[in-house]
Amino acid sequence: MREIRLFPEVVTDWPLWDDEGDDTSAEALGLSPQLAERLIRWNDMWQTCRDPIRGWRRESDRSAWEAGRPRLVRALAAELRGVATVIDG
Repeated sequence: MREIRLFPEVVTDWPLWDDEGDDTSAEALGLSPQLAERLIRWNDMWQTCRDPIRGWRRESDRSAWEAGRPRLVRALAAELRGVATVIDG
């Protein structure tokens, strides 16, 4: 079964990766528009609220971002059931 990894990235707004290099877009995976938007917002928070050198600008942002991660993993696993295994990180 295909493995999809949830991992934030600075150079792209899409936080899903595939070790095979296959297309991980929302369309290719068949993700709902709502989940796709949540993924983009989660990755955007990583990019805008965290300095690559100094880390998180505010503890409240870090806490909110981290709290969203397991919810996204569960939502991805539900939408990709039978298609892919979701890996956190």
